[in-house]
Amino acid sequence: MKIAIYTLPFTWNYGGILQCFALTKTLESQGHQVTVLYQRKNCGLLKKTLKRIKWTVIPLLHKAGLAKGNPLVLMESFYARWFNNRSPLFFTSSELKSYCDSQKFDACIVGSDQIWRFGSAQDIYSSFLEFVDAAKTRKIAYAVSFGVDNWEYTPEATERCASLVKDFCVVSTRESSGVDLCRQYLKTEAFHTLDPTLLAGKSLFAPLVKEQKNTPGVFYYFLDSNAEKLRMLNTVRLVLGKPCTGHIDSSGKFLSIVEWVGNIANSDFVITDSFHGTCFAILFNKPFVAIYNVKRGNARFVSLLECLGLMDRLVDEHADIRQLAQTPVDYELVNKKLNDLRTFSLSVLDKGLYGTERV
Repeated sequence: MKIAIYTLPFTWNYGGILQCFALTKTLESQGHQVTVLYQRKNCGLLKKTLKRIKWTVIPLLHKAGLAKGNPLVLMESFYARWFNNRSPLFFTSSELKSYCDSQKFDACIVGSDQIWRFGSAQDIYSSFLEFVDAAKTRKIAYAVSFGVDNWEYTPEATERCASLVKDFCVVSTRESSGVDLCRQYLKTEAFHTLDPTLLAGKSLFAPLVKEQKNTPGVFYYFLDSNAEKLRMLNTVRLVLGKPCTGHIDSSGKFLSIVEWVGNIANSDFVITDSFHGTCFAILFNKPFVAIYNVKRGNARFVSLLECLGLMDRLVDEHADIRQLAQTPVDYELVNKKLNDLRTFSLSVLDKGLYGTERV
């Protein structure tokens, strides 16, 4: 099948890029031809022109081997190497519609990440695939996230999105709370499925890990660092007697996406306030501590860790984690649960792609 993926626009966000990579490669491994749709928030003519210049120059810097430490160049470097197809840059839903009509996609998948979070998506109606003709293209929502477990949409947006979602062949959410939100506010049934980074198993990321030979000891990844989290990191360092490595080195340079994955895969322990940092710790069977991130939303942590019986690894930033740092994770049991969830999640995706009627 010829499939388009619509997700949040790439920014310097390890998890956001890797979830799209994982969904793309999972579909390609099944023989599908995949194109990632590329849209950024619409704006005035001057800003739009400047953005087009910016996002044209960044790939050129990558090709020329310049500004290698720049996060956006690192992002482009990963995209150029590991993705096969990306659409031109669009700013409006009408541009997207014209492109998708011309490409004659068999299916369009929206997901994953916080693509249905009101106020976060560049165009919430595009996130509900308003630009896709349902008579010609199957609409699928895979592991979409509202970001929070309360309803943020305006009454007008709720009504319009509830109408749009009727055209979907299948809807699945990344958080169990999203299933309830879909039922209550969008008047549609949804399935609870895995984030794409956990969908295919660690073998999907083997080509990335193969390039990294480092052994970072304790790997830490804090989206919102503060004194309490650094105290927790120091506790783990002292308890385990291991060196610590973060996603930014002493010179202020960011790890590349490949380096980030490799550091987690080769680490002895992971401590993070990131959902995707937690996903990759689990994927590579690492003992870990996940710290509540109230600012960015806790529903995703709770939803995943409850399913895997790992709620004891989720703590607030004031917790004493000396004992937890020394407590192993029973990954034999976790992996069994994870494999069951993978089987179910893939079946939901298949229903969306091949089902003869809406499910």
